[in-house]
Amino acid sequence: MSKVAQIEAELEMLSQAELRQIRGLLDDLIEDELKFTPEFESAIQKSEREMSFSDLKIKRIETTADTLTVEIMDGRVLTVPLAYYPTLLHATDAERKNCHPIGAGYGIEWPALDYHLSVEGLMQGLPEAPGLRRAKALA
Repeated sequence: MSKVAQIEAELEMLSQAELRQIRGLLDDLIEDELKFTPEFESAIQKSEREMSFSDLKIKRIETTADTLTVEIMDGRVLTVPLAYYPTLLHATDAERKNCHPIGAGYGIEWPALDYHLSVEGLMQGLPEAPGLRRAKALA
């Protein structure tokens, strides 16, 4: 009889509590033996980010002289200082208020400024790319 067959025979005689205890030990042993490559870990993190931002449609957008407020369909409200987005900070009130959802509700466009933000970027706290406003001003 092989070792595996012997173990299987012994396992059949254990109680549910003992089987759960052995399963925990085996899970720990297997987990300790697993080695994630950096590529695999990166893929897992990317998938987690994508899943967490998959249902972030915009319900309402409001701008003031110094803040951008976005209400998400799930009820969350994000208020971000316009210091993160110098293009919006330095825009006129009319330019800031002239915005609407785009991309099926996952982004915001300011047509007069040719400026776009994603809800995902807002959730991650990503600021405007350095030099973006300067490049637009030169265009």
